[in-house]
Amino acid sequence: MKAGASTLSIALLATLVIGSPACRTEGLSFREDERVEIVEPDDESIVSLPFQLRWTVKDFAVVGADGSDTDDAGYFAVLLDQVPQPPGESLSYFARDDEQCSRSSGCPDEEYFADLGIYLTQQTSFDVTTLSDTRPVDRQSAPDEHEITLILLNGRGERIGESAFRVDIVVDRAQT
Repeated sequence: MKAGASTLSIALLATLVIGSPACRTEGLSFREDERVEIVEPDDESIVSLPFQLRWTVKDFAVVGADGSDTDDAGYFAVLLDQVPQPPGESLSYFARDDEQCSRSSGCPDEEYFADLGIYLTQQTSFDVTTLSDTRPVDRQSAPDEHEITLILLNGRGERIGESAFRVDIVVDRAQT
């Protein structure tokens, strides 16, 4: 009985040792980024269009797209119902599979991003004037839920770290 338990223990240990390299934690930050706080609207609140997204920022210099690659200066991207690009990727990540854009000079540009619900700003507020209606056509009484994400970009338009500041809202379509 001891030999069976010993064999099982060795097999489990071997599995852990072999599987360990797959669990990579390199390059990840395990502390909460508190440089940005979304102050309006409140998370999970019901809003009417248009509304203003407002946030505060600390320990981050808002300098815009100045070409720098520092983690403590740059600007913001507001993503309406969009998943942010991976850390370190530039905004052109969103057009990576768009052959038409890759053939067009100057693409992606602000208009391209706006069509995706991605807006760039140096301000600490953003006016949300429109959001797609997410309710099923046959269930207009369902909540119209949206996710608004704010990320930090360095001066080259690359996402800084894996931090994302998010607020979930429901749009009251009875008012719009």
